[in-house]
Amino acid sequence: MVSKTTGVNIGLFLCFLPVFLFSATQAGAKSAQGNWKGRCFESGLLKLYVNGKETETSTTLVLKENRAFIVADSNLKKYAHIETFIIDVALKGSVKVKIKNRGREIIFTENKSVMRLNDKTIEMPVAPFTHRGKLMLPVRILFENTGYSINWSKDKKIYAVDKLPIAAKYKNSFKSTEEPNLTTASREIKENPAIIPQRLPKGYLDSVFKNNAPVKEEVSTISQEAMAATSSITRETGVIENASNQVSIDTSLTKQMPEQPVVNTELQNPTSAKAKPKEEGSSIEYTYDNIVSFSNVAISGDTEQSNYIPNTALSNGFNITLKKQMINGYQAKGIIRTTSTNDPMYNQGQLDKFTLSLDKTGSSLNAYDITPKFTNYALKNYQLRGMSHTRSSDGYSYTAILGKSPKKLYDSEYARYARGLRFEKSKKKGRIAGFSYVDIKDTGSPLQSERFRNKVYILDYANRFGKSTRMEFECARSENKIGEQSNETGNAVLLKADYRNRISNLSFKFEHIGTFFNSETTFFTAGKREVSLGYTKKVNPRINYTTGFKKMLLGGEETSSLPIYITMQPLDKRQKLKLSLRRNFEKSRFGGDVRFTDLRQFGYSDVIGSVKISATYERKQQKEADGSIDFRVARKSNFELPLTSKTILSFQTKEERRTTGSRPVTRFFKTGLEYQLDDWAGIFSNVTRYYNNTSNDRIGFSTGYRMMNPDTSAEISVAYSYLNYREHNDNVVTLSYSFLR
Repeated sequence: MVSKTTGVNIGLFLCFLPVFLFSATQAGAKSAQGNWKGRCFESGLLKLYVNGKETETSTTLVLKENRAFIVADSNLKKYAHIETFIIDVALKGSVKVKIKNRGREIIFTENKSVMRLNDKTIEMPVAPFTHRGKLMLPVRILFENTGYSINWSKDKKIYAVDKLPIAAKYKNSFKSTEEPNLTTASREIKENPAIIPQRLPKGYLDSVFKNNAPVKEEVSTISQEAMAATSSITRETGVIENASNQVSIDTSLTKQMPEQPVVNTELQNPTSAKAKPKEEGSSIEYTYDNIVSFSNVAISGDTEQSNYIPNTALSNGFNITLKKQMINGYQAKGIIRTTSTNDPMYNQGQLDKFTLSLDKTGSSLNAYDITPKFTNYALKNYQLRGMSHTRSSDGYSYTAILGKSPKKLYDSEYARYARGLRFEKSKKKGRIAGFSYVDIKDTGSPLQSERFRNKVYILDYANRFGKSTRMEFECARSENKIGEQSNETGNAVLLKADYRNRISNLSFKFEHIGTFFNSETTFFTAGKREVSLGYTKKVNPRINYTTGFKKMLLGGEETSSLPIYITMQPLDKRQKLKLSLRRNFEKSRFGGDVRFTDLRQFGYSDVIGSVKISATYERKQQKEADGSIDFRVARKSNFELPLTSKTILSFQTKEERRTTGSRPVTRFFKTGLEYQLDDWAGIFSNVTRYYNNTSNDRIGFSTGYRMMNPDTSAEISVAYSYLNYREHNDNVVTLSYSFLR
């Protein structure tokens, strides 16, 4: 069914498409529903060099939202300073990567834009995600937190440079009485890249200042191409300091005097450091990005049946981050996020986030939009508009917060204020003891509804025994009051223990949340009691298995489950071939009724030549208390076939059956074609068919164009989608332009 409206929209789209293609300096296209932004974009020319050595080709690099991501696997230990690398897949499905590096413990979690650095939570501009079954980590954040500086080159290469001191091949220190020509040196670096040493060989300082014997160790090197073009050189040390405060080495000084390596004169004369003048505050660093988008939604036929609303909208989003190093040692930071649109369904213009912070070793102050975190039972990623202050010294710390809850987080006629206080002691590494108090209170003139007040008191303790065992304990008590009613109290207890070594991991969890427990600043399930035990072991380099036991009581229903999960690479010479087996037995009891559930799942993935294949088979059988059986079988398959070096053809199928031998209840087919115009541009087209014998049966078509420019950090996307239902048609056109500075 194609209406006149459909033809008009297609004509408008074809008219405007050449204009946007001509003006494109970069793009991001949106997928089937008109949104291709956020899709992983792989490029064969995207390479990673660590200290001048190219990483293995098996180390996958992808680009998402103009940021580079790398596969989280054991290959990283070959390049970064990683002592321990653990991928933890919990029973609930969350994926975590724990990295130990030079006394640091770094934890990345799938789909969370925060990372744990030792005992601190740090926000990230992007979140790790799963791509082709593997967790992807942001390259810059990973390497900068493991002792590297990161630089991009114009030939689409990423250079990770170790920040360890400069190594020298010769015994003599720099003693030239002539002052080098810094302008000429900087120009020579740009025009004639040189190979420079990056690591300080063991015993080098002793050989230079004591024995005066030459060092014969091999020194790792890296091309100066990695260094940023805009740099300034300090006259005392011959060190380049680029705009991102990453330190690299000025090799032009070494080139001018090849027999006399550059050595920091402060090493020879320690007293010279005292005579250095007081540092001045640095200039303001800023990053801002802007995205302008246009969308047009047109519906023909029965508009009541559509999930869309006919609309034409223009929107703009602007984000800016400012940083400045103050003279007194504090680092000031400000974040502003705004959106504006002419869509009447949304606010015409609003301030989504505004945060100011001052940070210094041992002290932190945050104001306006804040998201403090105390424990699992209080202030766990709870949004506030107010102020928080943290102070730490000699193993003791405190955090105080005061703010107002945004209206969108609760349903009340009153203004709701929050205040909290946390004390923490962490004298010994790995051992933390804390006390937290949070008070939520409605204020204002009495109205028809009654005011609410919630208080929570929490004690928590965590300890690490050796390098393998960790334990966490937390108990909480809440007091709730509505109007003039008496207080209603509740308790919650959480105990976790974890033991892991090189090949296995054993975890235990006990949690009991009382029926009347309530905490307004976190998420929980009242009346739940849970006990779980999980065990994961690496049988050999090609086989892993996970099993455990879980028992939960909630709302009078007791559920016990026994999961088993096995992953394997059956052939040593075919590491791309992977199999997975999952089975879960579950028994639920409510009163005298008993229900049994048996879930079986088989997964397969392989690469045959250049063809990528993955398939999943799932069978679920549930027997009710009355003897009836609920049966479901689901199948999924994906094929990806490169037709040429720049063209990829893909197929995707899904089907589901509810009864043995019956026709599929739901079927879905998708065929896609992607063509890579160059390293940073591409077009796509998809055709879909969905069928479940309802009014949702449809045929869809989508196409789009995407172009990116890593040099200017800008992108443009153009996309169009068409959905043909039984009673109506949906047409969606989206255009967007964004840039980052």
